[in-house]
Amino acid sequence: MNVAKLEEGASPFWAPRFKQLQQTQAIVLQSGERVPVNVADSLDEEAPFDLVIVTTKAFQVDAFLPALLRSKAASLHFLFANFNPERIRDALPGRRLAFGMPSIQSWIDADGAIKISISKRQKTLHSDQRWVELFETAGLPSAFEADMMGWLRWHAPMTVAFEMVCVAGERRHSGATWREARTMARGAKGGFAILRGLGYEMHSSKKSLNGMPLFALTFLLWMVSKMKDFRVLLASGEREARAEADAIMAAAAKDPALAVARKAVAATKIPCLTG
Repeated sequence: MNVAKLEEGASPFWAPRFKQLQQTQAIVLQSGERVPVNVADSLDEEAPFDLVIVTTKAFQVDAFLPALLRSKAASLHFLFANFNPERIRDALPGRRLAFGMPSIQSWIDADGAIKISISKRQKTLHSDQRWVELFETAGLPSAFEADMMGWLRWHAPMTVAFEMVCVAGERRHSGATWREARTMARGAKGGFAILRGLGYEMHSSKKSLNGMPLFALTFLLWMVSKMKDFRVLLASGEREARAEADAIMAAAAKDPALAVARKAVAATKIPCLTG
């Protein structure tokens, strides 16, 4: 299969053993078969790719949309947190699109090497069964999600809360304060309230989080911020979290009934609070 990948800088969300990939120009399937890969600095719009995988952040994708619209690729797969996936769908009429959420952790260590952790418990989600099978073959545990648009939308408030509580915790080098964690918990609940107020049906994956008492959600976020490796990883998503918070607030801007919820989301953008 002829596959291309657009990514944010050098941060890999799809290709395992990325450093090895750059050196060998190939990935190794679970079967042991070596698949040649061409690493390019930009998308070849004339190439008839079977699939182009986009792993930028949602706030960065606009720069790629014109090239993706012109591309002769058969399919485009967007893999990132995204409060408003319909915006991308509407910008690419007539294109075969898929959406998903990667479950791959990657970071750059002190020596500048890219480290990757692939969880066997948490699976990368896809809106198209074809790509579930492709990713599984490549050694990345995957699953089909029938309502991927809804999953992404309802996941956005938790993306903001988890990443920003880790931003606050990392700036203190010891984890977030209880007050900071509570602010992020209120922001997550505010995001959920905005989605309900806008008439979206809650995705089943978020019902337990939505039903959590504020204290319990605060404790969860506070504990996450104390886990150093996880904190450092999620704190790297500060720009993503801020952009997702802005998208959530923008959706509620014209509804006075959502003003309190909007204010709760806005408070998450303050990374270190006093007290």
